[in-house]
Amino acid sequence: MIRAAVLAVLAASICTALPAQSQSAQAQPKHYRLTFVLSYPEGKQAPQIFTLDVPVSPEHGGMAQSSTASGLTEEPQTVVQQTLQCMEVRESAKGVAANVSFTMDSVTPAPTGSSEPRHHNLTFQRQVDVALNQPTRITNEMHIRPLKPGDPVPKETAPAPQITLTATEI
Repeated sequence: MIRAAVLAVLAASICTALPAQSQSAQAQPKHYRLTFVLSYPEGKQAPQIFTLDVPVSPEHGGMAQSSTASGLTEEPQTVVQQTLQCMEVRESAKGVAANVSFTMDSVTPAPTGSSEPRHHNLTFQRQVDVALNQPTRITNEMHIRPLKPGDPVPKETAPAPQITLTATEI
């Protein structure tokens, strides 16, 4: 009878210890800070900095997103919407890999002689793999092209930004 009671207590303690051990054996997520710098050729605009903090576990890739909208008080018709999204952020042999997309949409008042406002759209999407703590340019030189083939590119169009990414473990 005592043996049966001891075996029951021992079996119960083993069963309750197993879930605790398996939970502690699971790796805790690591956290990475992804800092994006958008710089413009010829310094015509000040650089913009976006920072995303992303938890990453071995089982699941991390994700983070930032959206901003801005305008000018002296030109209320001017609106700029920017969205930066990082999906499937994972540790890699090199450092950190991610699927990065950046979209910038803007609407400005109609140029002289036109009744239609001017729309600009910049879209960037790329799978990147960068070393930790090293600023890495993730864009090639970007070129502006009209939405409709054959339309001219306006000369007063702002140059496309270049994007640099620095990943750090936090």
